[in-house]
Amino acid sequence: MSNDYGYDIKLINVNKIIATEHHCKEHAYKLSQIIKVESVWTDPLIIEKNKFFVMDGHHRLAAAQLLGFSNIPCILLEYSDSRLSVSSWRPEFEITESLINQYVQKQALLPYKTTRHTLNPKPKKIKITINELTQNESTCSYAF
Repeated sequence: MSNDYGYDIKLINVNKIIATEHHCKEHAYKLSQIIKVESVWTDPLIIEKNKFFVMDGHHRLAAAQLLGFSNIPCILLEYSDSRLSVSSWRPEFEITESLINQYVQKQALLPYKTTRHTLNPKPKKIKITINELTQNESTCSYAF
C-alpha cells in the first residue's frame, strides 16, 4: 500500500519493531483509548527499513501493544531518504544515525522526546480498521 507521496506503507508485526526511546505511559494509554473508540488507525509509524527500529511513533507503538494488535502500519525508510530529516528535541543531544544505531545495538533507550524524525512532505492520513491490525500476518492483506 502507498499514499500520494510515494511512501511505502506496510503492516509490520508489532514484535519485530524496536523502540529507541522512552515514552509517556499516560499518553500511550490515552492514545490507545482514542484508537479503540474510533476503531481505525490513521498515522503510520516511521521505522528504519532494515533494522525495524522506531524513528517516529513510540506512543503509537505502545498504544498498539496495549491494545494487543498483531500488526501496525509503518512507513519503512532509510536515513539516506531525502524526505527524512533528523534533529533533537533536546539541546544537549546531537542526534545522528550513528548515535541511534549505538543505542539500538546496546538495547538501550534514549530519554523521552529526544529524537525528532520528520518527513517532507508529511504523509497523508490512512484508514485501517483495528480488526485488520489484530489478524495474523498470514491472513493480513498488507502483511510484510
